[in-house]
Amino acid sequence: MDEKPVITLEPSTHRGIAVILVKFAGPPELIAKIKSYPNARWSQTKRCWYAPAHAFKLYHFLINSAHWPTSTTRA
Repeated sequence: MDEKPVITLEPSTHRGIAVILVKFAGPPELIAKIKSYPNARWSQTKRCWYAPAHAFKLYHFLINSAHWPTSTTRA
């Protein structure tokens, strides 16, 4: 059964800048997709991806995430 990964968006600050944290667990292909999002960066400190809040476009993120790979669960 293919399921879409659960992606959590959370407002936060990182290095004194307002950001949107992008948290998820999913297939490795998902990491490649998030890297392609404009201004996306990995935070080793927060252990998740983030984008500056002023540059984050929810609509653009949702449209692009609709084409992200699904995770495969095994019974």
